[in-house]
Amino acid sequence: MMPNSDLLISISLTLFMLSLITEKISNFIKMHFTSCFQKNTEDEEALKKREQRIQLLSGAIGIIVGINQRFINTATYSGDIPLDYY
Repeated sequence: MMPNSDLLISISLTLFMLSLITEKISNFIKMHFTSCFQKNTEDEEALKKREQRIQLLSGAIGIIVGINQRFINTATYSGDIPLDYY
């Protein structure tokens, strides 16, 4: 069984890496699909809608990355290696 401090470090690093992946994918999409995310500083309503689209995009990508990570863990640790802390 893994000590509590190692478990917390492992969880923290995993969440940190997943958040970095989500941010990089969101930025990539914003840069390559600029028509949906163009900044219009004159119109407050357009700016709010832009922020809303970006947050929705980041949330959706975060969910997709998290699901993929879970499938990768399930496929990788399908019983070959006992993991007591899961």
